[in-house]
Amino acid sequence: VKMSFFSFLVLLPLNFTGGGHANANDYKEYVGKLFFTDFLRFTMANVSGGSPRLWVHCFAAYLLTGIVVRELLVEYNAFNHIRHRYLLSRESHLRTVLVTNIPRHLRAPCKITTYFKHVYPDAVK
Repeated sequence: VKMSFFSFLVLLPLNFTGGGHANANDYKEYVGKLFFTDFLRFTMANVSGGSPRLWVHCFAAYLLTGIVVRELLVEYNAFNHIRHRYLLSRESHLRTVLVTNIPRHLRAPCKITTYFKHVYPDAVK
């Protein structure tokens, strides 16, 4: 949302009045730039090469990077807080264990349960 305001209030008018290829005056130039549509008038392609207006786009890229990094940090801190609250709670936490190379004679669910209840009596429910 923050970047949208900057884009609509600064970048779109800047691009539209950029004076680049979108201002084709004669028919021959228009045919040469046939793929340059009305949509492209609102993009960076309408700004002339070497124009000082390109610095605004550079600033916008840094601004967007800063906004994204800040949002990632905020969300990471929120996730971290929720995760710590969960790990410190007294609820039993679900655990999954991958057991491989089970002998053929123990590959039935009841036999595996019996085996693990024998080896880890308090861990298997």
